[in-house]
Amino acid sequence: MVTGNLKKLILNLQDELFSTLNLTPQIGFELEFYLTDLKGNQIDHPQASLLRQLLAEQNIILEEEKGRGQFEVHSNYTSDLPMLTTYLEELKAILGNYSKACGFLVNFDPKPFPKDYGSSLHVHLNFLNKEEKKIFSLADTNQSYELKKCIYGILDIIREGIYFFGGEKDFSRFSAKFMAPINISWGGNNRTTAIRVPDSKPEFRRIELRVPSANASLEKVIAFILIGALHGLKNENLYYERIYGNAFDEQYALQLLPKDLKEAENIFHEQGVLKNYLEEFQYYEREEKNI
Repeated sequence: MVTGNLKKLILNLQDELFSTLNLTPQIGFELEFYLTDLKGNQIDHPQASLLRQLLAEQNIILEEEKGRGQFEVHSNYTSDLPMLTTYLEELKAILGNYSKACGFLVNFDPKPFPKDYGSSLHVHLNFLNKEEKKIFSLADTNQSYELKKCIYGILDIIREGIYFFGGEKDFSRFSAKFMAPINISWGGNNRTTAIRVPDSKPEFRRIELRVPSANASLEKVIAFILIGALHGLKNENLYYERIYGNAFDEQYALQLLPKDLKEAENIFHEQGVLKNYLEEFQYYEREEKNI
């Protein structure tokens, strides 16, 4: 099989969601990363005060994360998904240039320091209906029908998705000790789950996918989350119970994420749901074989 065009795939998925369900996706992201000195050693957060000030003048706000010298930046939410992916590329370049000028390096590896937190690319999703109202924000609680259906669909193919948007380094990040997902799970304001629905005002309610790593292709993650949402909204028989405690507790006995990329590849081909969607929306083209 030959890989197709990701932008075309996303546009095809947007067209399908709008033409069949009258839905327009709104997506934003949170990007985690480490700042190090020029030798790759970890720094302390206060050392980056000048860099943070310079970036703030460019409307780029660095927020401290849990790791030593780890930070996070946010995007706005938009329905212009090609623009969002371009913005992430530009943002990474800006972070790299400004950091180097201040005597630092930026590290987007999923797990650059084994004894510290990993870095992820959290992707947030809501949908606008034909009246341009956010559908996850219409219900009185954060467990609306459409929101749960989207969650179920994404979780149903997440183990396949890791092969699509993941890489070899991702699996060292999947550690319960460092608040990274290790299984198929969702919850409210729960940072141990694969999908989180943050506590927020209704107008800010969204699905937060926590599985992709900081170096993942945003285009692939967007395509995946749209396929998962479409899969959930079109299938009534999917269900995944909400987790209220630590998702890694043995009492829940949840299905684990793949342990490495080879297992993820096998799941991708054997389960085949995501693969079929990719082919349907023209991401993969079949190769002609000589018989």
